[in-house]
Amino acid sequence: MVALREEGLLPEEDPGSPYPEDSIHWIIVYRELLMILEHAQAVSKAQAAGDPEGRFMDQDILQTQAARYAERLQFWIRRAREFSDG
Repeated sequence: MVALREEGLLPEEDPGSPYPEDSIHWIIVYRELLMILEHAQAVSKAQAAGDPEGRFMDQDILQTQAARYAERLQFWIRRAREFSDG
């Protein structure tokens, strides 16, 4: 899983970037990260069902991370719209 920096941004992520391509790049990145987390959540739930010792990923952590990624994705979608609206 990719770790967010303290301020909630990934390395090299610049919310003030003046380049429209950057917004598209980060939309793709965050969509992919969300897909990975969705898969991890599904695997974790399946493992939890068959693992009485509880050796599976914490769903709360996965959901918190997914919410952060979704928030960043929405930010970049808004930025892309700003660029397209000119």
